[in-house]
Amino acid sequence: MMVLFACGIKKPPEPPEKLFPFKVKDYFIRVRDNCAELKWTYDGKNPPEKFRIQRIEQAIDAGAFSSEQAFEMAGNENFFKDCSLKQGFLYGYQMSGISRAGFAGEPSKTIWVNVPRIPPTPENFQAVPGDKFVDLSWSADPDFGYNLYRSDTPEQFPEKPIHPGTLKQTKYSDIGLDNGKKYYYCVRAVILQKDYPAIESRCAEQSATPVDLIAPSTPRGLVAVVSGKAVVLRWFQNPEPDLLGYMVYRRRPGGTWEKLTPEPIKEREYLDKQAFRLKGAFEYAVSAVDNAPRRNQSRLSHPEPISIP
Repeated sequence: MMVLFACGIKKPPEPPEKLFPFKVKDYFIRVRDNCAELKWTYDGKNPPEKFRIQRIEQAIDAGAFSSEQAFEMAGNENFFKDCSLKQGFLYGYQMSGISRAGFAGEPSKTIWVNVPRIPPTPENFQAVPGDKFVDLSWSADPDFGYNLYRSDTPEQFPEKPIHPGTLKQTKYSDIGLDNGKKYYYCVRAVILQKDYPAIESRCAEQSATPVDLIAPSTPRGLVAVVSGKAVVLRWFQNPEPDLLGYMVYRRRPGGTWEKLTPEPIKEREYLDKQAFRLKGAFEYAVSAVDNAPRRNQSRLSHPEPISIP
């Protein structure tokens, strides 16, 4: 009788770095509101079970590290916010992913944050709306630059400002906006640093709604003729695309203008039967009105005289 035995071939155990080929990449850091905000992505076949962030704190004028602290967070998160920054300190952050088996992936490069001074929130921030623009201004401080942010919702501003670079002036005109739409603005003071991330202050906020302030052009070509038992007025069409209509006025020569149309009319013609009953000399004028909320109205056209015997 022959007995066969199966012989299994054993392999050497996999090294931890193969079990968890993890590496932090594309990390980003921003310092604002007295907080350091870190974001990153990772490179690896398997998502980490958790992240570990090592933080080093050192006084700027000290020669050695003063403290070291570790933070942990779930592996499905890639954002860390440290709001314990202190003026006059240097902070270093290093991130690594931890597998379920407890293996640590390759740590990231240490990111350094220098906080020589925490900039104050800008004061006297004002937003003045105009026609498709908003003029923004705030109090000056020569020690800082400034970043302006715009949003459609309050307290939710994008990462990038609305302008290239950092502003040195304390005035800015935000143009090309939609009239009637409310915009929210945030201005932050900025400290630029050559070898470290910029530091932004807390946000000063304002809102403004651009509004059409430009009236239509004055109507042209007004003529008045007697037709039957009425005075017929006609004029040229205005070119404005936001035109709502026209207002018609009448007066005795040298008198006060009387409005004949309580609301703007769409037509470029008006029939005045009352004047024919009153008889005598009259003058007519027409103005154009747009559809803006404030109903911008043009100047009156040239007075057109007529006499009814």
